[in-house]
Amino acid sequence: MNIEQFTEKAREAISEAAQLARQYNHSQVEVEHLLAALLAQEGGVVQQVIAKVGGNLEAALRIVTDELERMPHVYGGSEPGISPRLRKLLEDAQREMGTFHDEYLSVEHMLLAMFYASGAAVHRALQAAGLTRDKVLQALTSIRGAQRVTDQNPEGKYQALEKYG
Repeated sequence: MNIEQFTEKAREAISEAAQLARQYNHSQVEVEHLLAALLAQEGGVVQQVIAKVGGNLEAALRIVTDELERMPHVYGGSEPGISPRLRKLLEDAQREMGTFHDEYLSVEHMLLAMFYASGAAVHRALQAAGLTRDKVLQALTSIRGAQRVTDQNPEGKYQALEKYG
């Protein structure tokens, strides 16, 4: 997995997830950290998808935050590493990237991979946000149209007419 193949927003999300793990004194960066980062990402595709399906962003954030607070805390250790669950999610996201014939791994690939992730809290949060895999795919089609992810900042091109027109 090459970080150079990630879009800027995907890199930001991974970085923010690692920051959350440090903040909560967790030993590993988990899928829940990444989901929290994606839900909180300003101007991110995940927030747009939730808005498009009429979901509840705050409810999803509350569920993920509660789960992060319940996770075991470790003090006086090294930097948190990527958990096996998160590594598998990123591998699933790479498969999603291939399905879309995209050249870079973006946050929407990560979001779609969340539906395959283990962990009840992740699924509860997605459900609270009003998201199903089919709804996400429909919303993404509406948001990104037929565009492919061919550079590191595709999110800036999505819905350009709505933003600037």
